[in-house]
Amino acid sequence: MWAVEKTPNAFVLLQRHNEMLWNNRVHLVQSDMRDWEGPFSSPSSSNSQYQNPSHQPEKKKQHHAIDILISELLGSFADNELSPECLSHPCSLLSAHGISIPSSYTNYLSPISAPKLHSDIQLRTLNGDTTAVGTPYVVMLHAIDFLAKRDAESSHWRETTREEKEKGMGERTKVWRVDEEATIHSAWSFAHGAPAASGAKEQVGGGKGDNRHNNRTASLHFSIPHRGVCHGLAGYFEAVLYDNIELSTHTMRMKEKGCADMMSWFPIYFPLKKKTPLYTPSSSSMNVTIRRVTDSRKVWYEWMIETFLLQPTAVDHRSSIVLDLKEDNEKRDSMKAEEKKREGGLRDSKGMGTGKKEKKIRLGVSEVGSSRENGCMM
Repeated sequence: MWAVEKTPNAFVLLQRHNEMLWNNRVHLVQSDMRDWEGPFSSPSSSNSQYQNPSHQPEKKKQHHAIDILISELLGSFADNELSPECLSHPCSLLSAHGISIPSSYTNYLSPISAPKLHSDIQLRTLNGDTTAVGTPYVVMLHAIDFLAKRDAESSHWRETTREEKEKGMGERTKVWRVDEEATIHSAWSFAHGAPAASGAKEQVGGGKGDNRHNNRTASLHFSIPHRGVCHGLAGYFEAVLYDNIELSTHTMRMKEKGCADMMSWFPIYFPLKKKTPLYTPSSSSMNVTIRRVTDSRKVWYEWMIETFLLQPTAVDHRSSIVLDLKEDNEKRDSMKAEEKKREGGLRDSKGMGTGKKEKKIRLGVSEVGSSRENGCMM
């Protein structure tokens, strides 16, 4: 077993644990994992030389492939602590059947109303913090409201009443209810593993210092059922550690994934750059664009929100097809169907054409938020 650690203070602690708890059975390496060449051995090496590989003459090192690679680089938005950049090289050292833990992770977003966070960030800006509105904040989201929601059915069993039993119902009856739950969409994913097996995009292409293969872009659409005010975006992640073992901060799926009480990661919050938040009326829609951008020095995020109102408008019948009254009914019905198909008319609850179109009106757009100034240095 090998442990690779870059931070000097953490490495000192590992040395202490190795001596007092692990009986010197772990080979410690103080190095950036992106520069490490992998486990090695030599016929003349001893335990102390294993712990200090730099003392080993280069010509005697015999490097071996890694069978299991375990890392703890996940951030609140999955990849915001440079996990893709850090794991690209070590994963290339995996054996043909080697595995990475975690094997993949996906991040998620949803627009929220967060007046308290918005007020705190604006106060920091007034006090001279020029990066306040361009900083993604890792924070426990308490006083917030999800703007994008959808109906979700749920059910439970209850005891039947006397009247229900007299009607022939059993001892218990199933009760259905419809509640609203937050709509949270996935943005992008990263996967890690043996190069031949995973086919992971982050392990392909790019020379030294070229990190463009870890760029990502997502465009997400949300339906807003009720009026509200958007102050920013809430971010979450899910990770597959191995096989069917998963971690999740997804607020709607934490319980399902067995992470209901997990406090290891807080959500991340991307604030809007505008001093005035975006108003969203009832039955509106929202487009969210977010990018993970990188160069040879750092990684940062850029995000923008647009709000729209879908307004039904009457069809212009001046261009309608005029039918000869002498044509038979079959031909007339066929031409009307083709006309409706071209016009893209709205449909009612029975699937019938309403004779109306949807006009998309843009209500507002945020400035492009960017964390480039305080992005993660590589």
